[in-house]
Amino acid sequence: MLIRHGQSTWNEEHRIQGQLDPPLSEVEGQADFDRRVAAALDDILRVQPPDGDVLVVTHGGVIQVALHRIVGRPSRGLFPFKIQNASITLIERRDGRSIIGGVNDIAHLESSVVTEVGPG
Repeated sequence: MLIRHGQSTWNEEHRIQGQLDPPLSEVEGQADFDRRVAAALDDILRVQPPDGDVLVVTHGGVIQVALHRIVGRPSRGLFPFKIQNASITLIERRDGRSIIGGVNDIAHLESSVVTEVGPG
């Protein structure tokens, strides 16, 4: 299960996120970002108990890359999925394969807290 973090100050300011690094961090290209996310997902799946659940709270860009990877397409920096703050995306393992069980579920949120206006 992947959950996007809640609203940040950058969300409130409608600043671009997930594609640019904030000040004082190393610059990372899209291909490096995709590889880093893929490696982290592989590590999670490797240690996940066969019938166990894993909860990952992360940024929308990571969820985007994970979804692309599951459908077998490179992201190339394109993020077509809408990932709301505090939304739930479910990735399931069936017969050794990853499948998308749900994307951007916000049913647990009150409508007053759904404020995301830009791309995830």
